[in-house]
Amino acid sequence: MSKIARVVIAVLFAGVLFGCQQSPQEPQEQKSAQQEASPPPAKQDQPPTAKVLLKDAASVVQYAPDVLLGEGEPRLLYFAKDGRVTFQEGETALPLDGEVPKKGGQLAHLVDIDGALLAFWWNKLDNSDKHLYMRRSVDGGRSFEPLQQIDSGNGILDYRVAHHGEKVAVLYYDERGNENVRGAGYKVYVNVSQDGGQHWLAQDVQLDALSWRSGEVPFSVEPEIVFLGDTIVVAWKERHQDPADEKQRTYRVMVSSSADGGHSWSAPTVVKESDKGFMLAMSLLSHEGALWIVGYQTAEGLVGYRSTDGVQWSALGLHPASSPRQIMSQIVVAPVKGGLSLVYTLDEERRRAKVYATSYIQGEGWVPEPVRIDRKEGEDTFISRNPTLLSLGENVVLAAWEDYRHIRPSTYLNLSTDGGKTWLDAARPAVPAGGVRDTFPKLKKGTGQKLGLVVQRYEDEADRQADMVYIELPTDASGRLALDRLAPDAAVDVAAREARLRERVKQFWDLRVAGKHADTYAFFDKAFRAKTTEATYAAGQGNIIYHSYELKKVVIRGELALVMLNAEFEVPKMDIGTGEPVTIERQSRDASANWLWLDGDWYLSPDKSGKLSVEF
Repeated sequence: MSKIARVVIAVLFAGVLFGCQQSPQEPQEQKSAQQEASPPPAKQDQPPTAKVLLKDAASVVQYAPDVLLGEGEPRLLYFAKDGRVTFQEGETALPLDGEVPKKGGQLAHLVDIDGALLAFWWNKLDNSDKHLYMRRSVDGGRSFEPLQQIDSGNGILDYRVAHHGEKVAVLYYDERGNENVRGAGYKVYVNVSQDGGQHWLAQDVQLDALSWRSGEVPFSVEPEIVFLGDTIVVAWKERHQDPADEKQRTYRVMVSSSADGGHSWSAPTVVKESDKGFMLAMSLLSHEGALWIVGYQTAEGLVGYRSTDGVQWSALGLHPASSPRQIMSQIVVAPVKGGLSLVYTLDEERRRAKVYATSYIQGEGWVPEPVRIDRKEGEDTFISRNPTLLSLGENVVLAAWEDYRHIRPSTYLNLSTDGGKTWLDAARPAVPAGGVRDTFPKLKKGTGQKLGLVVQRYEDEADRQADMVYIELPTDASGRLALDRLAPDAAVDVAAREARLRERVKQFWDLRVAGKHADTYAFFDKAFRAKTTEATYAAGQGNIIYHSYELKKVVIRGELALVMLNAEFEVPKMDIGTGEPVTIERQSRDASANWLWLDGDWYLSPDKSGKLSVEF
């Protein structure tokens, strides 16, 4: 037998024969039913209902719609399938980009400034012509004023918007002037309106012009902007390298401010400098008369700074529980009384990402031990990511994230009423987990007591369409989330679940031994079936004869299971396209397979990763 034939036989055994990897890692044993059970459900009203705001919405973040909650229907700014930039409220949709030379765009942002709606979007006319456009409505979105171009150049890459009363400031980093520069870099610019977006500075202002030495290529990125009273404050990141030695680099966090509506700016102040890399996931906040900067400093950990004037900054210190070994990302921040609440994902030493929370209180410092807010007793195989955080009052913060404890992504919530120091023991799903897949959650607060959640929802296992869905969360009289109206996870009957798994495995293998390969197709998870037709699957199994099997062991951990068995089989003859038919004599072998608990039953998952997988 040729080497190619032997390799193909091995592949047949590991893949086609058992429908999964040969040697997955064995999970830890399942905890007892008492440990796994959730607390008794609280008294509930009807759970929140989901409303589709936009069918077949863009699933790429840059093209994602923006949603604004008001008194009536949610308002949307999005990019339609025909490329048009569109404003929508209820059933009424209004294109906004008729005056732009090229249809389409990215980075939609919708702002309500004392009743005036400002719709911003970015558009790339060609490789060197990238602009930020805006249209304004003063009648609730029924009509919009003529188009305005915010930037004075031609190379915008990303932007931020802040406002205070009638004052609006737009910040962006820009590649203008670098068209013919080797290793072209980026610069930071700002434009300001004093009258709610009706008029803007005739020329936008470059903020990092004083930072660069002769011969040095500017590299300023990821700016943030806030108002401290009437003063505009901007922070950004710079990378400096010696023109004579490009390997000598320093990384800085810079701040500049303007007290006269953007006409003049203070000399940039260095808040943080490092030779190890940028501060990642940096946030700038204005809260209780002070400025706050927090982020993950490469090779150090979670750090923060505070200032009352934007010039003199004091360090909050390194968070005592963070270290360079931890991969901390997706940091989101919300103000609380006396300080800040933070939620982030933590991937420690390349383990699965989880969602943690901590806080900093002026006069007390960092909360020493972060709290894992996505925890579920008895289960640790899932990942969590894409957290969002919203302040609901002096010390009340609400967190939401994308959670994979039920295999498919769903949105979970947790609440803190003491400024992020402690959280509820058990998170609650925003809606009962089911056949849909909810991703990229965003918490939204509207007028009055309105509190909502926007998600990208996939109804299709093959990810062919993502709808933008709005879920109005229940609130009490004070506007806080009414957790007793959200159904907790149901208690798990571990013994019954294992009995059902053994039953499903027996049914599956009895059909295989009987040669009814087409009938085993329904035992595979929906993701596999969405990408592999029944005919294709059955044809791939047709040359294999299964004689018998013996179930050796079942290990269950939450929604994941590892099934180990021995099977006796043969392949009388199979044409593999090499000109040499393959024959596998009758033999028995041990094998393992992953099964997933989905939609109330167990399904076989032909995962190729070599580990129990929680995503597909």
